[in-house]
Amino acid sequence: MPGMSGIEFISEVRSMGNNTPVIFLSEQADKTLAIMALKLRAFDFIEREFQSELPAAVIKALATYEIAISEKFQVFGLSTSKNRILEFLLKGFSNKEIADRINISEQGVKYHVSGLFKKFDATNRTELRDKIWKII
Repeated sequence: MPGMSGIEFISEVRSMGNNTPVIFLSEQADKTLAIMALKLRAFDFIEREFQSELPAAVIKALATYEIAISEKFQVFGLSTSKNRILEFLLKGFSNKEIADRINISEQGVKYHVSGLFKKFDATNRTELRDKIWKII
């Protein structure tokens, strides 16, 4: 980020309560910087000379984050279908895109989305997303 170091960035992100995985990519090995980053819950710290490891680290971070989000949804007591639909809905997928990905009709997705609106007392997708993100 312009005008901000990586440590300042992750400190800011964490202070807002955001636990999104952050991977540091550094020009040089700096043990102190790596320790500071990991104390701020950085997912990984990679030296630029080893940047070939970056794609695997990103995939692992995303998979870990997806699992963490899915586990947080369990507290809502949702059915498996509603759980999956909520995950896609939070990523901004349309009803048709969700239907295609989980192999149900678009009408079935609308039914489940309507149930989610009722459960979380929301009138639209944006309001539902805002309420869910505040909870998790």
